[in-house]
Amino acid sequence: MPRPAGGRPGHGPSRRARNGHQLQRVQHLLPWCYTRIVATTRPRHSITETDDIAAALDAASERWPGEPRAALLRRLVHEGHRTLDVTTARRRLDRLAAVRRASGAMTGVYRSDELQRLRDDWPA
Repeated sequence: MPRPAGGRPGHGPSRRARNGHQLQRVQHLLPWCYTRIVATTRPRHSITETDDIAAALDAASERWPGEPRAALLRRLVHEGHRTLDVTTARRRLDRLAAVRRASGAMTGVYRSDELQRLRDDWPA
């Protein structure tokens, strides 16, 4: 069987990714989903290492040297979650502070019977 240019039987020509890594076509041997045999009931996620993901993993490897890329990805997810929690809490505190600053700012603007007047004015 003649071999296709740059490849093995059953594989097309290889290409290079933008980051210079060699890309190979993959021939799957199993026609069914192999994740059924994985010992977990939790959802699994796959992520493609695009240029921006690779840059994030490279930056993470400087913070956590020696960690495999899969572990760096988990660390980035946890770090991002922690940051979101802090940001959410900070925004909540900022909103509460704004409400406290505005509290009482309209005192004396409306008459004491204003709510009843609005209700009386509203069609039944």
